[in-house]
Amino acid sequence: MAVIVLTLLAIGLGVWAISEATSADEVATVPNEVAELIDDWNAANDRGDGSVVDLYILAGYHLNGTQRFTGEEIASHLAQPGWTSEWITEPYLIVDEGDGRYVVTRGIRNSAGGASFASALTFEIVTTPSDELKFAQTAWSSVSQP
Repeated sequence: MAVIVLTLLAIGLGVWAISEATSADEVATVPNEVAELIDDWNAANDRGDGSVVDLYILAGYHLNGTQRFTGEEIASHLAQPGWTSEWITEPYLIVDEGDGRYVVTRGIRNSAGGASFASALTFEIVTTPSDELKFAQTAWSSVSQP
């Protein structure tokens, strides 16, 4: 009898562990509309035409280390000439509060001349009263620098 109980307990724990792993994977999935906004940010940033600012809420900002950029400063900072970038990871959902606020991070490689380094970009995305997704803030964290 004890063997049967222990076997059932082991099976139950195994099913629970698989269920928890599946739930964690589902939570980490970035919603399509959030991924599209991040793609729009990258495309606007690559264009360097200042349109990246339109993707932020009015009080939105970009952090780079201890520097904080707002309004048009965001576009001029992000459009620094000579740098190219490429995504090196898929987006990863850190927070989904269920009320239209998301925090997502993604790895990026930056290159200029002979220098190349990896960074993490973290995006705080909110849903505006008009039901539009916008960036409240973005943060650039360098993993290693030249």
